[in-house]
Amino acid sequence: MTKADPAIKSDDDPQSPAFHDPVEASYSQWVAHGWGDAAPGMSVVTSLIRTHRLLLARIDDQLRGLDLTFSRYEVLILLHFSRSGALPLTTICAQLEVHQTTASIVVGRLEKQGFITRVPHPTDGRSKLVQLTEIGRAVVLDATKRLNATVFIDSIFTAEQIRELRALRSVLLT
Repeated sequence: MTKADPAIKSDDDPQSPAFHDPVEASYSQWVAHGWGDAAPGMSVVTSLIRTHRLLLARIDDQLRGLDLTFSRYEVLILLHFSRSGALPLTTICAQLEVHQTTASIVVGRLEKQGFITRVPHPTDGRSKLVQLTEIGRAVVLDATKRLNATVFIDSIFTAEQIRELRALRSVLLT
């Protein structure tokens, strides 16, 4: 069991970083409760999840005017990048690393919006392809223009930080 570090100030001390940062507060509590060996890992995981939420909020702010979420945008841009503008649902699931149920819900919403349609697969009569409509193509191009201008180009990260984050993701994939 790890003893609490007396140098770490309480999360109720306004001079403490933990007072202003919930992740630092959690780190201090982990150490204080004897879990110091796990505190660094907990803070990394928590930081990544909170960063994800903050970035997703920035993205969703830009997409809201187009009645899109980032999940729906990802499907549209994937279809836009495909040669024919159409893909099987299984390919969408694999490329976006999501469960088929999740992809089906997203595709259903996009279909109701008129951004995609389901068409028969040309070589497999048992399955259908998810196909981008002209309206969907216009929306995804508008969304991409917005995201490029406000989130992707105006990144809060430096080029070096972006390289480091991409390297960290590859570590998680191995």
